[in-house]
Amino acid sequence: MEGHTDNIPVSQPVTDYQRFAQYMMTTILYQLQELERHANS
Repeated sequence: MEGHTDNIPVSQPVTDYQRFAQYMMTTILYQLQELERHANS
């Protein structure tokens, strides 16, 4: 069971990183859409 318990702390930073990456992608895509909107007007 020791190996199983060791995996729990490792999975937490991975989740935080995925959440951070998701946030960055959403922000970048949103800013790109805004730039295109201003360029077209």
